[in-house]
Amino acid sequence: YEKYYNAEDGNNLVLTIDETIQHFVEKNLEQACIDNKVKNGASAIVMQPQTGEILALANYPNYDLNNPRQLTNQQLQQEIEQLPEEEYNKRMAEVLQKMWRSKAVVDTYEPGSTFKLITCAMALEEKVTTLQDTYNCTGVKEVGDAKIHCWKTSGHGSQTFLQGLVNSCNPCLMSVGEKIGQEDFYRYYKAFGFRELTGFDMPGEAVGPFHSYENFHSTELATASFGQGFGITPLQTVTAVSALVNGGVMYRPHIVKQIKDSNGNIVEDIQPEIIRQPISKETSEQLKLVMETVVNDSGSKAAVKGYRIGGKSGTSEKLPRGNNKYIGSFVAAAPIDDPQVVVLVILDEPEGESYYGGQTAAPAAGKIVEE
Repeated sequence: YEKYYNAEDGNNLVLTIDETIQHFVEKNLEQACIDNKVKNGASAIVMQPQTGEILALANYPNYDLNNPRQLTNQQLQQEIEQLPEEEYNKRMAEVLQKMWRSKAVVDTYEPGSTFKLITCAMALEEKVTTLQDTYNCTGVKEVGDAKIHCWKTSGHGSQTFLQGLVNSCNPCLMSVGEKIGQEDFYRYYKAFGFRELTGFDMPGEAVGPFHSYENFHSTELATASFGQGFGITPLQTVTAVSALVNGGVMYRPHIVKQIKDSNGNIVEDIQPEIIRQPISKETSEQLKLVMETVVNDSGSKAAVKGYRIGGKSGTSEKLPRGNNKYIGSFVAAAPIDDPQVVVLVILDEPEGESYYGGQTAAPAAGKIVEE
């Protein structure tokens, strides 16, 4: 026996994505990849820090959603077509999965100097230092058996903690990390959500590697304090930085705003969800001052005339060290006195004139904020 069931309309998803902002992000991310000869793709996220809503999320290169099995890399397509059938199917599946994956959600990266904002938040919250305390940089700092260098090999000399952040000085941050100590650093790292999934409503979210507590010694603490030796996702970064500027509250990132039935009635309204509060409102106010000072000085390529912008660049060398492959990034918040957007731009292996985040990713972040 057979019975015929009439088709029924399913529910509709209403996204938090702002179509206009998404356009600005896609356009400027693509241009940044072209300008900086980015070899391994790029991603960008815009979050509303007061709610956790994702206003834009883009990866480059992307693909035609109406023809998702068409490879964007024509040369690769031709190479695969030469393979025998069994190898062709296997290789094609691998390439398609890589093309479809959302780099912003699934891939982990070493954040580099953008993470110095998190270290700064830990230190200010624990009151182990003030922004006016002075630190001396000779260009190198000995930690255990290791000599860890500053990017400025001649050193920055005597500087306040705030100047150390503006200068993105590794020895300064290592000294501050030392004051925070292994136990508290580890606790805050977890509190900012880097050891867990954010609970984002898209599949495939990853958690990057970090040292086990038993193996988290002085050298690991030193390198972690300036954003090296571990992996996090872009989504985790933008979620944590949003907490730095919104009064210290971590919201769960989400991309679904509502679920409606076929008649337009709301089935479910997704409300902002607080995960926890890793820092106080007072510390958050200080972080906003730090980020604005950075943009007004070393992060000037992200500045927008007539607006108060805060931000921080990051540059990290990919493993294995010494292969001259880098990731340049920039995180911005605007307007910094009452942030409505946090923008993160990550460029994987820029091979143009510069690989520094302040030279490559900062202009793209600035243009997105400006538009």
